Amino acid sequence: MTDAPVLDHDLTNVQCTREATGVNVALVGEIDIETAPRLQAVIDWISAGAAADVTVDLSRTKFLDSTALRFFVRLRKLVVANGSVLTLTGASNGVSHALHASGLDRILNVLPLA
Repeated sequence: MTDAPVLDHDLTNVQCTREATGVNVALVGEIDIETAPRLQAVIDWISAGAAADVTVDLSRTKFLDSTALRFFVRLRKLVVANGSVLTLTGASNGVSHALHASGLDRILNVLPLA
């Protein structure tokens, strides 16, 4: 048996920081089934902390599949249940298209690309 290949963190990464203004999540590269454990870790980490507004930076996201879309739905439920706000920022055309095609742009707070 061989070890699974490690994803290049410069190509695909999930980064979280907690700041005074809330929680920032950056999704980098292709966000798909391979990143599911890291997305679950974000949900767990946010749910274990104090309620806070959450901003997801999609400016370096190249691709989203249904795994990422499910993550947004679960994250929204968690954040709203805590009385906080979820905002998605920086979506490129392809990412924005995935949000629109899924209908999530109608229930998520998606800020236009600046």
